[in-house]
Formats: sequence, C-alpha cells, structure tokens
Amino acid sequence: MDHNPSHFKPPEWIRELADRARELSVRSCELLKVTTPDTFLGRKTQEPFPTEDPIERTDIQKLIHSELQPPRT
Repeated sequence: MDHNPSHFKPPEWIRELADRARELSVRSCELLKVTTPDTFLGRKTQEPFPTEDPIERTDIQKLIHSELQPPRT
C-alpha cells in the first residue's frame, strides 16, 4: 500500500465542495471590488428628535386637557 500523499485522490463530494468554495470566494472578491458596502456610517437617515419641551407643545396640551383628564363626578 502506497502512503504517499501525492497519490491520494479525495472522494468526489470533497472535490465538489472545494470547487464550490472556490467559486464563492471568487464571486465574493469580485463583488467587493465592484461596490463599497453601505454601513450607514456618516449618513443621515432620519431627522433628530425635536429639542423643544413636549409639554409646551400645543397639540400635547390639548391632548392633556381633553382625553387624559379623569372623569368628573
């Protein structure tokens, strides 16, 4: 029996798995070269919350004085 590693022939499924891994690696490298991934860093995605006091807003005041009042007896 020859134990020389150069004569070792892996099973077919191992060759297919290795080929698929190579294909995916090549495709991933090509995609990374084409576009820069968007990480949202430095991009303004929404407006900041208002700095005003919500209790002083008139719409909040109207809500407080209408629906949130306890029932009168």
